[in-house]
Amino acid sequence: MVISNITVTKSETTITLAADITFRSKSTQRAYFTIDQAHESFVATDASPFLAAVLIPCMKTRENIYVDDSVSTKLLENTNEIMALIKTWNIGLYKIKVRSRNVSNDNYKPQAVGSFFTAGVDSFYTYLKHKESRSKITHLVMVHGFDIPLQNKSFFEDVKKTVEKVATEEGVTAITLETNIGEIIEQRLVWDFAHGGALASVALFLRQG
Repeated sequence: MVISNITVTKSETTITLAADITFRSKSTQRAYFTIDQAHESFVATDASPFLAAVLIPCMKTRENIYVDDSVSTKLLENTNEIMALIKTWNIGLYKIKVRSRNVSNDNYKPQAVGSFFTAGVDSFYTYLKHKESRSKITHLVMVHGFDIPLQNKSFFEDVKKTVEKVATEEGVTAITLETNIGEIIEQRLVWDFAHGGALASVALFLRQG
């Protein structure tokens, strides 16, 4: 599979990182991450988020990956170790080859600590566990397109209001973003096994902050 045509576009209120993802079948899908411009300083604009998202599904279909752009040097160097670990799941995943046209070192100095948050039991536990620790969570990250399908906009808005209320009460910042990467990868591997790479893709998208 090939990851190509990385673009960054802005509207009046949002910034979007997008890429073409072409699988072995030659079907190309446009993947994207969109976030409010208020959080633009968090956004890293290379192909790393897309590589993280498709790695496990491509291990399932035995498709080598070529990135026609640039990815994080550290991420690319660690893909072999990641694949070796994931193979131990014994669910029919295979080691593949991963190449990139360019690599770049991350020189970011992020100050924030984020945690995925849906206002459910697990995410509340994670937040409260770290509330008094040295790694205190400063940002609650909610993704439209993972637990809540993109088509269900009204329910997402309801949950978003709840998350923002929690953030206000706790004195932290809520970050919401939208992506179709979940829809794309779940066509090739069930979410139970694919969601780890999807979560990593969002972390890589926001890694500048």
